[in-house]
Amino acid sequence: MEIACQLNSTVITPADFAFQARAVDVQMEQHWAPAYLDEPWPTIGYATLRGLGAGTFWPLMIVDSLPLNPNALGDHSFVAGLAFGRVLANKDPLDATTLSHEALELRGDPQCNIWMPIPDGRFAARELCDPCENDTYAISVAIGSETRDIKVSDFILPAWFVAGAPGPYSYLDRIDEPFGLSRNGGGYRLIRDSAGNVTSDFGRNCTREHMAEKLANPLSRTYRRGLR
Repeated sequence: MEIACQLNSTVITPADFAFQARAVDVQMEQHWAPAYLDEPWPTIGYATLRGLGAGTFWPLMIVDSLPLNPNALGDHSFVAGLAFGRVLANKDPLDATTLSHEALELRGDPQCNIWMPIPDGRFAARELCDPCENDTYAISVAIGSETRDIKVSDFILPAWFVAGAPGPYSYLDRIDEPFGLSRNGGGYRLIRDSAGNVTSDFGRNCTREHMAEKLANPLSRTYRRGLR
């Protein structure tokens, strides 16, 4: 299985796109996979997805707008047996943060239906970047004779899901406890109670209004989590 990224945007150039996709591929292989002791899915940039074998990839589209989800920078979902993601093109050619976020979360939970138990009897969604979504770091990428430092998203580590486990709890070590949020004030977590109700806990830099929009929007992953 691979994550097949396709550029469908006029905001960034094919060269910029190539560097961004390569950075996420490096992150998946060299950072995420060793941390989770799991198989990385290659993240490959394509001009077109025509000709790729059915059932061998999940598409991740880079687009200029998300008209049905206008307040989002990106999303991923699972509909009719197909996992897919969309990312709003970033005008900064060195910033692949949202692309990284959506690719890692596609890998971590393609069907958006995994919930991990919390000691208080509730469950946390297995969303790998949400708790630290405002934390980023750079990956150096070389293509031909050119090298660029591309920003990608921080992500939580397996210890985040285990009560009492020693840290670190995110790749950048900016979370202080299991099921916690970044100490920098960004990020959130989705929580489901025993009755199936989904709410959100969020850091000081995430507004209550923003989270309420996500919980109420039928096209958001947050809303769909509440249906599972």
